Amino acid sequence: MSSGLIREIKGNLYVVIKDDNGSITTRSVKKELALNRKPTRKEAEKLLAKKLMELEETGIAFSSSVKLSKFLEEWLESRKDELADTTLKQYQENFERHVYHSSIGKLPLKKINKAIMQKYVNTLKEKTGSRQVKYVISTLHAAFKTAIAWELISRNPAENLSLPKYNSKEKTVWTIEQLKYYMDNCKKDVYYVLIILLITTGMRRGEALALDWSDIDFNMQTVSITKSLTDERQIKEPKNKSSIRKISVPDSTLELLKQHRKNQLQWYMARCIRPENNAVFTSLDGTYFFPRNILRHFKEECKRLDLPETNLHQLRHLHVSILVSQNVDLVDVQHRVGHAKLSTTTDIYSHLIQTTEKRTAEKIENFIQSL
Repeated sequence: MSSGLIREIKGNLYVVIKDDNGSITTRSVKKELALNRKPTRKEAEKLLAKKLMELEETGIAFSSSVKLSKFLEEWLESRKDELADTTLKQYQENFERHVYHSSIGKLPLKKINKAIMQKYVNTLKEKTGSRQVKYVISTLHAAFKTAIAWELISRNPAENLSLPKYNSKEKTVWTIEQLKYYMDNCKKDVYYVLIILLITTGMRRGEALALDWSDIDFNMQTVSITKSLTDERQIKEPKNKSSIRKISVPDSTLELLKQHRKNQLQWYMARCIRPENNAVFTSLDGTYFFPRNILRHFKEECKRLDLPETNLHQLRHLHVSILVSQNVDLVDVQHRVGHAKLSTTTDIYSHLIQTTEKRTAEKIENFIQSL
C-alpha cells in the first residue's frame, strides 16, 4: 500500500511518497505549489493528501504532463544529498543556459520523444561546442532515467541519439626537462610543496588541499585521501568511493612535507595563530586556501619561467605519464588517481598507453632478433 510523509530538509518542506512497488518520490512543496514564499505545514499536508489520492487513482503521483524544466528542477532537488556541490552547480548552470528557456524545456515530459530530442541536439550544436552538447545530453539522459523510475515516462528519449564528434584538445603536459626546470627554480615558492605533492602522488587539487596532518603517515610513508575541498572552501566527501584511498608517497616528497610542517608551526607560534583546522596547506592566517588563487598563482609562475601554461589538473596527467614511462601496472595507476573503473584510466590516458605499447613491441622485436 502506498504511503507518504512530510520531511523538512534545511528548512524546506518536501512531500515523500512511497508507492506499492517501494519506489520513493520526493517533491519540494514550494515548487510544486509554485509559491514565492515558504509553504506552511498545512499546505504541505494538503498537497501530500492530494498526491496520495492521485497515486491511488492513476498509479502515478506526479503527472507526466509536467514541463521538462520543472521536472529538472525537481530532479536536481532530489539529488542534492548525493551530488557534489560543484557537480550540482554545473548541472544547474547548463540547464539554465541550454534547457530551461529552450523550446524543449517548455514541453511536457510525455511529449518529448527521440525525434524531438534529435532536433534539439541539431539546434544545440549550432550554438555551442560538441563537448558541451554531449555533456548536456548525458545529463538529460540521467534525468530521464529517473523519470522512468518515477513512472512518468516509459522510454528514455535521450537514448542512442546522433551526437557531434568531439575532438579533444591535446593536453599540455610538461616534459621531464620542463619539470626539472620548475623544480630548480621554484623551491622558495609558497605553493612549491603542494605542486610537488600533486605531481608525485597524482592527487586531485581538492584532495590535496583538504589533507590534515593526521592523513599523512610518515612511518608507513603513505597518505590517506578521504575528503576534498570545494571552490567555496567547504570539506566534502570525494566524488566516488574509489576516490577514498591510501597511496604511497616518495621519500623526497615526505622530506618536503616534514620541513613544511616545521615552517608552518614556526609561523603559527611567531604570530600566535591558532588555526581552527589541522590542515597541511593553509593561508597565512591558518585557514584553507581558495583553490582558484592557487591556480592563478601557478599560471603566473608558468609565464614567469616561460614554461608551457598548464593547470593543476594536468599535473595528474604528468604524474600518470611518469608512471606509464616507468612501466607501472595500469591497475596501480587506476588506484593512485582514484578512478572507479580501469576503463576510465585507459580512456583518459590512451595516448600514453599507446606509446608504451609501441615500446613493448620494440622490446619483443629486439628479443626475437637476438634469437
